[in-house]
Amino acid sequence: MSKISSIKKITGLFFIFIFSLLILTSCSSNEVSKIYKDKLTLAKDNVYDLVTIDELENIYKTSNEFVYAFYGSPENFETLKVITKIDTQAKQFKVEKVYYLNEPDCDKTILKKATNMKDPNWLPTVMVFKDQELIFDTSSSDTRAKFFSEVAKGVDYDLVCGYIFRDLVE
Repeated sequence: MSKISSIKKITGLFFIFIFSLLILTSCSSNEVSKIYKDKLTLAKDNVYDLVTIDELENIYKTSNEFVYAFYGSPENFETLKVITKIDTQAKQFKVEKVYYLNEPDCDKTILKKATNMKDPNWLPTVMVFKDQELIFDTSSSDTRAKFFSEVAKGVDYDLVCGYIFRDLVE
């Protein structure tokens, strides 16, 4: 009887441990992952840090480093294709943080003024700031034309990532 009781206790403790582990794992996901929870799965260690327009403006105006920002929406098909690609490429090039602006949270007039981006209606947009100014912006049609792919009939974000995470830094 005591042997069966011990097995039940061990089994019960095992299930409690697994349940606790699942709860802790779900709590550790970041805010950007929560935005996309029904659309796609972002790695828990993704590079994105959710910020407001004001926070982004403060970050790039006080930094002497490259500041990368991504402007997208979980409702936009192209954003869904690109967000994981940028995460993967950023990690490959050892970029630890890409600031994420969620489109529904952004007033486009304020966004354009705060960042100097060309077209706040263009999604997704990748922006790079250096020395307190915007130096790269995929919302600019001139910039998009440089990274256009005939094969994909759109912006080649592999080229964009290679440029902003590798070539721009060199």
